[in-house]
Amino acid sequence: LVSIPAGALSASFPITTSTVSDVATISLVGTINGVGGTGTMSVGPPGAPAPMDLIVRPGSVTGGTPAMAVVTLNQAAPAGGTVVNLSSTHPAVASVPASVTVAAGSRSAQFPVTTSSSLTTDIDVLLFAKSGGTAWNRPFYVRPPNRLPKLTSMVISPDAVAGGNNSGGTLTFSGPIPLGTWPALPDAVVRFSSSDPDVAALFPGDDYMVAGSTSHTFRIFTRGVPTTRNVTFTAYFDATALSSVLSVGAVTGVTVTSLGANVTTLRGGEGGVATVSLAAPAPAPLLVSVSTNHPELFTSLPASVTVFSGSTTASFAFVTAKSIASTTSVSLTSAYGASAASLALTVNPPADTMPPLVNVTVSPSSVSGGASSTGTVTLQRAAPSGGAVVQLFGSSTKAMVPASVTVPAGAATATFPITTQSVAADTAVTISGLLRLSASTSMTVTASGAPPPPPPGPALSTIAIAPASIVGGNVAQGTATLASAAPSGGAVVALSSSNTAVATVPASVTVAAGATSATFGVTTASVSASTTVTIAGTFGGATKTAGLTVTPQSAPPPAGTSTLTVVAQGRGGETVLSTPSGISVKVGSTGSASFANGTSITLSVTNGRDAIWSGACSSGGNKRKTCTFTLTAAASVTADVQ
Repeated sequence: LVSIPAGALSASFPITTSTVSDVATISLVGTINGVGGTGTMSVGPPGAPAPMDLIVRPGSVTGGTPAMAVVTLNQAAPAGGTVVNLSSTHPAVASVPASVTVAAGSRSAQFPVTTSSSLTTDIDVLLFAKSGGTAWNRPFYVRPPNRLPKLTSMVISPDAVAGGNNSGGTLTFSGPIPLGTWPALPDAVVRFSSSDPDVAALFPGDDYMVAGSTSHTFRIFTRGVPTTRNVTFTAYFDATALSSVLSVGAVTGVTVTSLGANVTTLRGGEGGVATVSLAAPAPAPLLVSVSTNHPELFTSLPASVTVFSGSTTASFAFVTAKSIASTTSVSLTSAYGASAASLALTVNPPADTMPPLVNVTVSPSSVSGGASSTGTVTLQRAAPSGGAVVQLFGSSTKAMVPASVTVPAGAATATFPITTQSVAADTAVTISGLLRLSASTSMTVTASGAPPPPPPGPALSTIAIAPASIVGGNVAQGTATLASAAPSGGAVVALSSSNTAVATVPASVTVAAGATSATFGVTTASVSASTTVTIAGTFGGATKTAGLTVTPQSAPPPAGTSTLTVVAQGRGGETVLSTPSGISVKVGSTGSASFANGTSITLSVTNGRDAIWSGACSSGGNKRKTCTFTLTAAASVTADVQ
């Protein structure tokens, strides 16, 4: 059982898990007065490798034509290998083995995809790979007989470029690409492979084809390398695979001067960010290799890092393994041709971690002023030798707690006293604890003889403005959000502006009955200097504010180029792209590209996914499919893919 304190809407409770050898999905059910809700969680093996990519070649086939798929893990498989579970949304149309094993020390394994020859309509199949608590999927398009044309030729032109320059190619088909059955999905897809994808690869999205076309053009980007590389591209479509070779010329005169990091001594399981530096700005996007004398001690270390044109530095992240048994001296090396620089690291065994705080409770949760109560802190697991000290806090002197409480070694809970003072009116007090994580609960100190407080109504939770910075003369959008649904008749939120000469808002906005939010316009005036205005909302005894910066018309951007860095997080399996092209960052990674100053850049997510954008291009905490801004200096944007 878990008790929700009077006046509160929620309460936390601990969840204890056991070690598992494979991913287990758990359903959690809570009920009150016969009404319940459910939630799910997955418990995976500790530190287990997880899929980070799944590719199927060909991507479009006629039923009866086999395909081959490759699953790639985010780290090398441990001793004994890693079993990846496989499934298909339409096994009668496209079947896969129940699982495939990635051999110890390897990061990828391939498996066959068998298709049915008795189709009468287009079937779009999703293939899944699941391991380590993570699932990855890839669409696979199966068509009935005589539906797809034949791939007849593949030409790359120019077939030789200097490293860092772009090339392209053309595919030719025996007939037009047919219209796909499902409008939301591609009509057809050509899967490509590159024999050296770090040096030369297709631009993202150039493998999708439009119905009616008899030919298809694709673009290729390259990276500068110290020696000429011949890269073979292969196009896979239905039962045909054609190849062509692109020669990537050497970029010389590059010197690596140093390799540094934000940390040089760390424990197993910890990581850092390393930065490689060149003697002069890169004349083209350069591929600098990364290596170590102890690859077995890293769960994440890229094989290379790209230094973009005009830049002298590039950074990459690394993570060490938790399996380190003794202190080890490790060397990281970045090299470009004969020029190299090294970084010395000391990796120690992981420390025994202190269990975090997961819950704070108070009993009784309502006492008369001057009476006492008892609080209880709960850890995720038993405290280690020496005990665990939990810091304590109270939001009001009307209910006082000690500065800390110690959970004894071997125990997971400890109690502490709460003393209260007399109050003239009922007072709500928040009691909080902190040990790695924080947890809170609330209690009520009542006035002597006072009747029990009525159930609280909804209060204003947040005021948000998007965008948070706007050029004067334009209109921003505000959102008022309540802590719970508005009552019958709606909730009228009073609005105000700290500087009505710069930004004005309506006197109020009404949240409709049953809704939790409503939007309103923020009208701005032209300004000669950047001005920050505070927009405030009041309802249900709560006042919330948000800042809006009104800027003057922008001056012409400086000449030259600037670097845009994008951090992609959130929903796996998607990629953040830019228009114009340059940015292609998979969720869970960081990428950069250089653009001319003054360029208007639109960021989006594959498969039309929403994202919450922040940084140089912000959606103000709201979900948006795209985010557009003008780059005038080095900038960074974070995309939280939904």
